[in-house]
Amino acid sequence: MIIAVLIFFVLGEDRFKNPLGWEMVGKNLLAMSIQGIVMFIFTILIQYNFFCKSRLISAKPSATEEEDVDVARERQRVYEGRAQNDLLRIWDLTKAAGLMFPPLADVPSLWAAGSVTTAGSSTPLTPTVG
Repeated sequence: MIIAVLIFFVLGEDRFKNPLGWEMVGKNLLAMSIQGIVMFIFTILIQYNFFCKSRLISAKPSATEEEDVDVARERQRVYEGRAQNDLLRIWDLTKAAGLMFPPLADVPSLWAAGSVTTAGSSTPLTPTVG
């Protein structure tokens, strides 16, 4: 191989082509560089939530929404400080349904009907209160 290159060089024929030249891979390197820069900018915009609109959700239920009796009783118990020994305390938890999709099921009515079952079982579950 080296001898063939030397013979062509002595005869004055230059058969060498730059492997990074425009005709070999230069076009592809340019396209890949542009694509990398665009995707990097796109990734940064996604990271900083440029394409997501913020949604304002009120912390307290509005006057038009009715709060369940047991939920109101539990909220009052937590506010009065009688939940100090509980393993888990959540303050001002709200349910924001209907922002994009309507709720799929009403869980308390499923428990009342006894239609909640474990996966692969036909035995209905019953809620335990304790």
